[in-house]
Amino acid sequence: MFPEQSRDQNLLEQPIGQVWQAISANQLNAVRSGSALETIQFPSGRFSQQASGSLKPGQGKAYLARFTQDQTIRLKLQAPSQVRLSFYPPTSKSPALLQDSQKANGPASS
Repeated sequence: MFPEQSRDQNLLEQPIGQVWQAISANQLNAVRSGSALETIQFPSGRFSQQASGSLKPGQGKAYLARFTQDQTIRLKLQAPSQVRLSFYPPTSKSPALLQDSQKANGPASS
């Protein structure tokens, strides 16, 4: 959202940090209210599911999905390169599987 700002800079220590915090707070509230949250369910016998939509600058969307043990996960994002993709396990005790990536394809993992 702020392409002129280096991703290595700490935005919170700059004046733009207040704007970033306000945007983040709005996004968190949108996820909590369900307006920026979608649950992906796999119908019986299906092994793939597609989700799509459009985001405005500064917006994000969270998806929840349940997977079984040893199930393979593949992510493919069709978006401009400035869009970032993250994939997190259900608890914060495990590291992110993919975090803040510009890659269009996430890792296949079990």
